[in-house]
Amino acid sequence: MAHLQMEGEVSDSRRRLLFRRCCLSSSSSSDLFANRLRVNVYAHMWFNIAASQGDENAAKLRDIIAERMPPSQIAEAQKLARECVRKNYKDC
Repeated sequence: MAHLQMEGEVSDSRRRLLFRRCCLSSSSSSDLFANRLRVNVYAHMWFNIAASQGDENAAKLRDIIAERMPPSQIAEAQKLARECVRKNYKDC
């Protein structure tokens, strides 16, 4: 049985597009370092959302990223995920 996208769910293609946009937005070396930290936060956020919808691969990837993040960034990612879901994935 094919998986139907439920209202409010973020499609895989949209999630990948947002992730790429996040990854490619900086140019200087200090910006790249800061951007990498932000990428981890947003990657954790999106993988956490996908995992909450039953995606086992997303849960594994979230956990791998979390191993490289300090607790403060994990907390930020979790907060962003809750806000994103609350806003029905608008402006995440």
